[in-house]
Amino acid sequence: MVHGVIGSEKESLFAGPEAKEIFARHGLDVQVTTSGSWAMAERAGIEESDFASPSSEIAAAHIEDVHGDAVLSTTRPFYSPLSVATGETVLSVLAQKGLAEQRDGVWHLDMAA
Repeated sequence: MVHGVIGSEKESLFAGPEAKEIFARHGLDVQVTTSGSWAMAERAGIEESDFASPSSEIAAAHIEDVHGDAVLSTTRPFYSPLSVATGETVLSVLAQKGLAEQRDGVWHLDMAA
């Protein structure tokens, strides 16, 4: 069994049937508990967890600051997508400036621009 502490925003990901099947395929029984990302570093028993997955790099750095000697490695397996909600007027201005375009009915922002 592998035990981790995760930010609550990731709970549905770890509980999903596809994730559970992938873990099982690799012989892993992954059990998680949730915590606020900033509270993870001070959470009782965090040292016994196999991994921690806070919501941001800043919160991960806080865990490393508090438990640096216990941290073996830091990885960034995924990032949360960014969603922007706006109205047609703003979208047209962004499109005119070359910062957004609509493809297949979905608007996409050019983040590099």
